[in-house]
Amino acid sequence: MKIDLIVGAKMDSRRFRFDMAPDATLLDALETLRAGLEADSSARDTVMYRHSCHHGSCGTCGAIVDGKPRLLCLTRLGDLGEGEHRVEPLQTMAWIGDIAVHPGSLFESLPDTDYLVREDGGGQEGPADSSAAAAVRMEDCIECGLCVAACPVTKAFKGPAALAAAAREMAKHGENKARFLAYAGEPDGARACERAFECSRVCPRQVSPGRKITELLALLR
Repeated sequence: MKIDLIVGAKMDSRRFRFDMAPDATLLDALETLRAGLEADSSARDTVMYRHSCHHGSCGTCGAIVDGKPRLLCLTRLGDLGEGEHRVEPLQTMAWIGDIAVHPGSLFESLPDTDYLVREDGGGQEGPADSSAAAAVRMEDCIECGLCVAACPVTKAFKGPAALAAAAREMAKHGENKARFLAYAGEPDGARACERAFECSRVCPRQVSPGRKITELLALLR
């Protein structure tokens, strides 16, 4: 199938044409472009994007596809259809170039939790050692930031990823309930949510942050 991709921020985007199988993903298309296998050879290495796992586990390849936050590695060309499609960077993170963004603001927004646990299975008090050598992730959230990008709230708001993390921590460890309920009850916490549930609709791992925020609101009444 033939497909045209307009890639990059609106003021700095470029068009590329691909002729690929419908089951190829947007990430596959960008990878063939980077390898010089599509379009003209002068386009090689000119598109900046982030990726790692290629199967929806790492969360690094998030982008805005035709106005909707999606993972490039899970978005098949056949689902988009032939014609023109726009791929833009996630607007809630610091822009690096083309569709590459820096996820630092997302990580900084998350509360201190023990969603990372030591590989030896030992328990701990408070946040775990988060170094890659010492810990593994035990939660479904892959910190892709799609929920934050989809959220329509424009006022001060901790965001769906942070509040979902707080709700999950409370569910796992009742002894931390007061601390995380106070966190959720701050002015920019759960009450700032507009209950649009766009965050849950775009989540690639069905974490349902909107539902978790609703659960926090029930506890805050």
